[in-house]
Amino acid sequence: MKNDGKFLEQTLLLIQDTFKNSSSTKIFKNYRLENTSQNKREIDVLIVCKVNNFDIKIAIECKDYKNKVKAEQIESFHSKCLRIPSINKKVFVSRKGYQKDAIESAKDFGIELLTADIVSKETILGWLPIKQLRLQLLPEIPEVILTINELKEKIEKTTSTFDGYIYVYKDITPLNIKEFIFNSALDNKKIFHNLAIIEWLRLDENQRLNNFIVPFELKFKNYYIKNDIGEKIRLLKVKSGIMVKFVEREANIIEGRNILGQNNKEIAKSIKVEYEGNSTTDIILDKNQKAYFYITNSQGESVRLKKLFSYDPKSDKFS
Repeated sequence: MKNDGKFLEQTLLLIQDTFKNSSSTKIFKNYRLENTSQNKREIDVLIVCKVNNFDIKIAIECKDYKNKVKAEQIESFHSKCLRIPSINKKVFVSRKGYQKDAIESAKDFGIELLTADIVSKETILGWLPIKQLRLQLLPEIPEVILTINELKEKIEKTTSTFDGYIYVYKDITPLNIKEFIFNSALDNKKIFHNLAIIEWLRLDENQRLNNFIVPFELKFKNYYIKNDIGEKIRLLKVKSGIMVKFVEREANIIEGRNILGQNNKEIAKSIKVEYEGNSTTDIILDKNQKAYFYITNSQGESVRLKKLFSYDPKSDKFS
């Protein structure tokens, strides 16, 4: 019995110093490469990275057999890779380990053997205490500042009598401005989440689980408001904000693995955590407890997350 598909999805990929620090590393799952007969053969995991401007391709075979891997499986993987000249390195990953003859075969063929043992959630939390923050948007709009296309005198008169409704040209249905702002934030939650993170970083640590305001600006093209005599006044933009809150919760850990090399020494620890419904985040801890984060993109590729900026609370500056 085997469950290679699940094992492949749950085994983290970047586990060796030779390619884990490369910014140009790309990881592909179930990737098909042409062999010497121009037939495409599937590689469970293909890692492509640049070393001195040369592309290095690392093929990884993941097997979740009930028993230890036999020599035949090693030989089959070697045979497949032998006919794909672009492959530079071969790695075999098993959950149950390897028979003696399989280990000897791997040595002869230059295949690195790894074992990925499943561990308990309690063990994982001992590796790295993980908390997740979930953003809640609260239907509280503290202030709305309008920018309209009129002379100063008319602006003052119009805004002082503004009844809270906006309109779209060619549509007479009134829209409540605060509901519109809130729904706009919901429709663009990923962007709004990033804005909230920036404001959250500015808060004192003891205030970070309290409600706070995220300011933002909306620009308009085909919207207008009405003044007290029913004239249409073109609306250019709105400055406002929404009350939000980050809720701390225990991480939903799907699985953790302890990855061992041929000498049975630990190479890395891997953790898979649920992220926003159907998405997952993969975390790799190297032997120095340094963490690396990955997500799977829409093409099924595992992509390493990079630091976009850092924040200095003393100067209130981002870099």
